[in-house]
Amino acid sequence: MRRFTTLYEQHFGRGTAVAESGIDIMTFHVVATTRYVPLVLKEGTLEGADPGRARAGTRPVYFDGCFVATPIY
Repeated sequence: MRRFTTLYEQHFGRGTAVAESGIDIMTFHVVATTRYVPLVLKEGTLEGADPGRARAGTRPVYFDGCFVATPIY
């Protein structure tokens, strides 16, 4: 609470933080990092004009208010 009050008054001016009123956090910002792992894609051969053989199945995807069984390739 003391650190928040100090930072608040640095930003908005001395005496603007009223500790008796409590703290209500409305929004917050999160920053996350991760290791970079390069994506390695293997090249496939074209097996004609019909993409049916490349189909790996379906899964429900939310479109316009409902879930629709959607092909996964």
